[in-house]
Amino acid sequence: MNESEGSGTLEERGGRYVLRFERFLGHSRERVWRAITSEDDLSAWFPARMVGEREVGAALRFVFAEPGRTPADSDAEGLVMTGEILVCDPPGVLEYRLDDDVLRWELEERPGGTLLTFTHTFDDQGRGALYAAGWDHCFASLEAHLGGSPVEPFRWDRHNDRFARYARRFGPEGAVHRSPPEPAGESASGSRESTEDIL
Repeated sequence: MNESEGSGTLEERGGRYVLRFERFLGHSRERVWRAITSEDDLSAWFPARMVGEREVGAALRFVFAEPGRTPADSDAEGLVMTGEILVCDPPGVLEYRLDDDVLRWELEERPGGTLLTFTHTFDDQGRGALYAAGWDHCFASLEAHLGGSPVEPFRWDRHNDRFARYARRFGPEGAVHRSPPEPAGESASGSRESTEDIL
């Protein structure tokens, strides 16, 4: 397990709940910025295609692939959610709305790479452990992609382990919504696009 896995924190702010993660990435801010904004890069590690201009006020569509497909398949369209770019200050800050949630990415130049600080703001405290486990998988995929390594497919057993660690840390109030059950007949190694259920 990557030493930064399981390090997400959950707190209440103004009646909403905020997950916060930090990851040090051994790449320039410009490279990490491309990884979180470019459709080609996002398709390698993010669970949905993010369709729309990268400018403040732009409308977004988040297109999750149907089972058996990946976000890299441009014609694969399952669940669709909408959003809007709230902040776009390359290569430092990107913030956007995904449905009613807000995702914020801050990139800070550090010796030898970039410190990524990510927050996910949402309403339902009970989804904290579920979301945190999903993001740990996404960040592991992002790091592998940036390093030129194969991205590990989504696995329900790994997700359930991550969920259990966060459930212990966040308590029962932060873990009301458990992992969706493994689909009948599916092995422990599911497809990455299944993460539409956990983010």
